[in-house]
Amino acid sequence: MKKRSFSGASAALLAVALVLAALLVPQLARTAYPAGSAPTPTPLAICGTIGTFTPNSATATGLISINTVSGTPNYTIAAGATITNSLQGTVSGSSVCLVGALDASGNLTSFTLTPNVIANVTLCGNVAAYTAASANGVGSLTVGTSILPVAQNTTFTGGTAITSGGNLCIQATLNGLGQVVAGVVTANTAGTASTGAPTAICGTVASYTAATSTTAGTLQFTLATVNVTYTIPANTTINGSLSSAIATGQNICLSGIVTGTSTLSSVTLTANATTMLTECGAVGTFVAPTGATPGSLTLGSTVLPVSPNATFSGAPLTTGAGLCLAITLNGLGQVANATATATTPTTATAATAVVTPTITPSIQPPPPPVQATNTPTATSTAVPTATPTSVPTNTPTATAIATTAPTTTPTPKRRPIAQFKYISVWYNVIRIGTVEHLVVQAGAHSVQFIEVHVFFATGRRYDFTERTNRQGLWTKDFRIPPYTISVYSREAVVSFQLFKNHTTSRDYRFFYVVH
Repeated sequence: MKKRSFSGASAALLAVALVLAALLVPQLARTAYPAGSAPTPTPLAICGTIGTFTPNSATATGLISINTVSGTPNYTIAAGATITNSLQGTVSGSSVCLVGALDASGNLTSFTLTPNVIANVTLCGNVAAYTAASANGVGSLTVGTSILPVAQNTTFTGGTAITSGGNLCIQATLNGLGQVVAGVVTANTAGTASTGAPTAICGTVASYTAATSTTAGTLQFTLATVNVTYTIPANTTINGSLSSAIATGQNICLSGIVTGTSTLSSVTLTANATTMLTECGAVGTFVAPTGATPGSLTLGSTVLPVSPNATFSGAPLTTGAGLCLAITLNGLGQVANATATATTPTTATAATAVVTPTITPSIQPPPPPVQATNTPTATSTAVPTATPTSVPTNTPTATAIATTAPTTTPTPKRRPIAQFKYISVWYNVIRIGTVEHLVVQAGAHSVQFIEVHVFFATGRRYDFTERTNRQGLWTKDFRIPPYTISVYSREAVVSFQLFKNHTTSRDYRFFYVVH
């Protein structure tokens, strides 16, 4: 009878606990994540010749195709997208640079068109760092003190490999964004000096004096932390959309080649426009800008040029840290400012608070029944010897010794905590349209809550809020959707988080998406 009543009580407790858990599980799905982990625009910064251009409208989409060294990509212009056109004359057939943002479907949500002007320079010196460009992402090249973005799909010729520490000369061709689009590499055995230094900055015009056919001019920029003054030699042609309309107070971008002491041997001036977006990944190399020299930031597999006057706030850019950066790009596609936050949920305490009513009320068994102290050894006194001396044998009340109640108290068991035994992402490189497989094994063989979030480079994402099985095992298959490779990155970040008995544990993995 007692056994049946215990089973009924246990079942009731279990039912109540399951109802509570079912009501509270949705709270886990509402865990807040930092700004930037939600789908956001992806950067696009390319130069080439416009093939097709159909303007959009407030209700209809448009189309633009650009002939580049990597092909002729077509981009749908979203209805209502903002277009800043700095071109003079016909758009179709023009050589342009496009800086903008793509949504999760690969549509342009905003972009700026500026003239693309080619510049040539020979860079000689020690290679401090080199990250090759890919078909969909820019690279970075540091020769001496010059840090240059390398346009996507750019290859170098000359038969000499670019290696860190090598003393080389590179005859480089730059586009209107200051990106290297071609180069011939040779060993610098003769100790040749560079013919100039590329410059690419955006800022406010502090003063301007136009050059004439016989006299030099000057152009002074005011940046956030430094003022830069350039000399414009006599009879120098200024390229770009602002070649004949430069005024104090204008917010403009300059790309060109500097020779000697801040003398511009070639110069292109365009209006500065900004683009807002978010990039997530593990921090790789970060070279801070110095003076008027740009820097470089590698986030996951994405290489981002950094403006000379860039400002960063929020979480520190620590190598290896998983961050999401809310970024403002300037008109040259450089990071103008960024706010960094961790890629993990910032309100995990809310989730742990939800999980606190773990089903411990129904799992905890009642304490074992206390053994009745019916071992009164006083029965030994039942040997009445009738002699008065036997009375002392009755005095040791053995009942006091028999009350060994403390030995009946069960030893408390250690409650399992949230920890990972192993995490497996089956495919480190995977094609769009194929299926990725995730495996998580918790350290404790028990049911645990688990949250998994998959962040793709274009802002698309998967969110899973589930439970492991009774052995602490969780698996998931999902198909890689289209539009998950950005111009700058093909990396996907997976965050894992376990919850168990008021504890939580997080970890990350990465994989790469290809066509």
